[in-house]
Amino acid sequence: MKIMLIEDNDNKIRAITSHILSKGIPQKDIIYARNMTDFASSLNMDIGLFIIDFYLPNLDKGAASQNGKAILETIVKAGKHDALLLAISSY
Repeated sequence: MKIMLIEDNDNKIRAITSHILSKGIPQKDIIYARNMTDFASSLNMDIGLFIIDFYLPNLDKGAASQNGKAILETIVKAGKHDALLLAISSY
């Protein structure tokens, strides 16, 4: 089972990845989504945990916007009812 890290901030990505790896999760089991396009394109994978930043750009290099509700709705519509969700924010 994979972990999807939905985050666009490089410092947060490094810190969260380091923590995940320290728990024995292999790098190959971490999927990165830096924007909504990355997120949507990876939903067909067997993801057991979503780590979600609710402020995420729609496209690469775009301005971050409040996409949290859209992310949650998309996870539900994709049938990922058993997946764990962890929301993070700098606010």
